[in-house]
This record gives sequence, structure tokens and C-alpha cells, in this order.
Amino acid sequence: MHWIIMFPLMIVGFAIAVIPLLVGTANDRQGFSEAPFREVARNLEASDDHARLVMAAQRT
Repeated sequence: MHWIIMFPLMIVGFAIAVIPLLVGTANDRQGFSEAPFREVARNLEASDDHARLVMAAQRT
């Protein structure tokens, strides 16, 4: 009798444990595709800051 109650609870518990993992890996895949663009943007900002510093140093 208790298996009738336990089996659906086991399925629900398994779903609660597994679905967030699947959602997390899906979000990671989206994040990986954005990562190179973020890196390029960061490098451009750094080179822009460096150019400003060089220009300021040349003026003085």
C-alpha cells in the first residue's frame, strides 16, 4: 500500500532535483555564447583607457 504513495513522491522528488540542473545547464550554454563578446568589450574598454592615459601623458 505504501508503494502507491511512495512512487509518485519519488517521481516528484526526482523532478524537483533534476529540472533545476537542466535549466542551469541551458543558461550556462547561453552564457558561453555571450562570454567572447563580453571579453572583447572589456578589452576595448581597457585599450580605450590606455589610449587616454597615453594622450594625457603626451600633453604634459
